[in-house]
Amino acid sequence: MENESLVETGQSLARLPASYGLHITDAQERFSSAYVKLMCAAAKINYSEPTTDNESIDIELIGKGFQGRWKKPRILAQLKCTSNYKYIDMEKQELSFPLPIKNYNDLREVDDLPKILIVVFCPQDNHEWVQHSSLQSNVRFSGYWVSLEGEPEVSNKTSVTVKVPFSQAFNNLTLIELMEQYSTRGLII
Repeated sequence: MENESLVETGQSLARLPASYGLHITDAQERFSSAYVKLMCAAAKINYSEPTTDNESIDIELIGKGFQGRWKKPRILAQLKCTSNYKYIDMEKQELSFPLPIKNYNDLREVDDLPKILIVVFCPQDNHEWVQHSSLQSNVRFSGYWVSLEGEPEVSNKTSVTVKVPFSQAFNNLTLIELMEQYSTRGLII
């Protein structure tokens, strides 16, 4: 009851429990998925989620009614989420994300459909991921995308630091642009 009154009055959520049963990494995984689905809804783009993630694909973005060569473009995406500020380089305007080597190798392969990595950056405190008022809800912070297709093989054994430019924000408008690019040009994004 005390927690409900904190939320209703807009007081600090600092007294809320650290977890209600979901580990932070699981919560971040769900947050990145929810973020991408929210952008799909805002762009009116459909999606599908594979039941098994053995190819480093968490979600398939599905367009329809585009005017290019491919009328129903599809883009495969691997989703990651982090709240680690040491990955942010404000000078270079990029996020340096340590991607597991398996994901890197899967995403760098050129395939029938384009593949992208989407990294969602969120506040460290999960109570700050979404802010509410009587008229709106705001999602914090943002997602960014990068294509690794055609990247070289590396000798690393555990992870590869992938540079994701802030200029490649993943939102409803850029999702439509990605679909239009693929519809027109094909695999090259």
